[in-house]
Amino acid sequence: MSDYRPVDAITRVEIEQLISEMLYRLDHNMADTTWELYTEDGVSAGPMGDMDLEAMKAWGAKRALQTDIVGRHIIGGIRLVQDGDEVEGTVQYLTFRDANDPQTQPASVGEFRERYRKVDGQWRFARREIVPIFGGLAAKAHAARLAERPEGEKVKAAALGERAPILFHQSIPSFSEPEWAAAAGYDGVVIDLQHGEIGLDAACGILRSLPRDSAYSYARVGSIDAGPILRLLDSGARGIIAPTVESREQTEALVAATKYLPVGNRSLGPSRPALYVGDSYVEAGNQAVSTIAQIETRVGFENAEEIITTPGLDSIYIGPADLAVSYGLPGRGDWEDGPVRDAIVRLRELTTAHGVTLGIYSGQPAYTAGLLADGLVDYVGLGIDLVLLNRAFTETIHTLRAAQSSGSN
Repeated sequence: MSDYRPVDAITRVEIEQLISEMLYRLDHNMADTTWELYTEDGVSAGPMGDMDLEAMKAWGAKRALQTDIVGRHIIGGIRLVQDGDEVEGTVQYLTFRDANDPQTQPASVGEFRERYRKVDGQWRFARREIVPIFGGLAAKAHAARLAERPEGEKVKAAALGERAPILFHQSIPSFSEPEWAAAAGYDGVVIDLQHGEIGLDAACGILRSLPRDSAYSYARVGSIDAGPILRLLDSGARGIIAPTVESREQTEALVAATKYLPVGNRSLGPSRPALYVGDSYVEAGNQAVSTIAQIETRVGFENAEEIITTPGLDSIYIGPADLAVSYGLPGRGDWEDGPVRDAIVRLRELTTAHGVTLGIYSGQPAYTAGLLADGLVDYVGLGIDLVLLNRAFTETIHTLRAAQSSGSN
């Protein structure tokens, strides 16, 4: 005889209400509130991996924005067994999704393996594991779909035919540089207010000289300050890179400065006509502007997951030279092994898992080609204008001297 200890009728009703509430929220675009149904140490497990409460909040916030995804759950065969102060449950489920073909066929059949614990008189999930029995590949595909890039990043990538964007860093106040770079084949510019000679007024002027629909007109600010960021965005910046981000708190401040409500707290004050095109100006603006956190220190890398899972973040940008210095290494950017390379690989894993794009600064075309071939990054800031000019100057004068030397022999 098995050690089967069924729960009493009241406990069964209360736990079944908890299960039903969870599925109702998942099916009715309320995923951003599902974390409330867990204990403080609760865990959600399944095709998307294990998630603690903070990871659940981040996932739920992103899932709630994906209103195009429609799904419904049907459950039955609920088995509940008392296990000390907790209750162990197994719930059979069918999941239907709009993306399945045909839609009347379950996308996944399996069971929820759950543990429940009473907190302040209310039953809560201590652990909830999704175990697909049939349709496991569909469940994994759905998990990947949930972790897709933000819509704005997909639109930008599609505009280039999925080719990795190549940008350059501009540190000299010039209206001509972006035009010449575009003619040479660059896809965009990072106007650099952190390093170089460009001030806020000059940066805003350069941005206004660029086409309004230039998807990769980015600006890197010196710090996370909502005032300058607002002026850059109103002037036409389609992405803001914040340097030396090391915490979720900093990332939340960046999102607040770059996104309109309800995602952030950006003030609505358009100063360029038809800057964003769409039925909702606010939604179009949030989609058009990329919020980018630069990870360039060991502390930032160690806190990478909490940064990457911040709701509203679109992308991570790696500063490899400063990252190397933080590990006590020379300030190079072309690392093929060691902690910087390991960090790039790990950031690729994390950004892919959480639907965030990944970029990097590089000064070496051959090294850049290798990163892109290995699928380690989605876009690259290739070169700084001052360095590129120095190379051109050096090559030109060396060529001259060589020709003079050859001619005198």
